[in-house]
Amino acid sequence: MKLDFKCLKCGCEKYYVRTAILPEKESGLKIEMGTYYLKICSECGYTEMYSARILNKDKKKEKDNSLEPKTESNS
Repeated sequence: MKLDFKCLKCGCEKYYVRTAILPEKESGLKIEMGTYYLKICSECGYTEMYSARILNKDKKKEKDNSLEPKTESNS
């Protein structure tokens, strides 16, 4: 997971990442478990939360783009 980080509270650039699974309520009565990444500042404990679904989707797009063969037209 690539998360560029500089703590908004203290300015420290050191952090660690934890994974949390939390319940999410969809429309109606359906409840699903969602995965989130918690990015925690090593100095002051300031915490940011990111949806793993969104971050992994972006990561997959980057991976798919890098795996596509590059072709040149013969003109």
